[in-house]
Amino acid sequence: MKYVLMTLLGGLMMFGGQALANDNCKDVSIHFNNQAGSKIKVTSFKYYDYDKAKWRSESLGTLLVNSGQTRIAKRNLQQVKNDRTKFKVTYKKQIGGMQWASARTETTSAFTCRTNMNK
Repeated sequence: MKYVLMTLLGGLMMFGGQALANDNCKDVSIHFNNQAGSKIKVTSFKYYDYDKAKWRSESLGTLLVNSGQTRIAKRNLQQVKNDRTKFKVTYKKQIGGMQWASARTETTSAFTCRTNMNK
């Protein structure tokens, strides 16, 4: 499933507990397209569970995206199958060598998560 296309203020675009297995939105491909003008480091990725009124975290490890490049992270999002959700990403822009700018957080609009959905 490819998802949400959203231009973030910093130039990054996203495409894209225990849970019952049948309530997981499976095989969600999240596209991180970096248009920030320098390398970025994604430090946090969350999605919102409207039914429970809380943000859920997904570990991406160290996700670095070179300027002009796209990285894809495929995940099963727990407890949001066929439900509304939205993505929130926090990232830092490289400002030189090993130095990174302050973190920026951007959030997509709400959408319905569907297994094998193409958007």
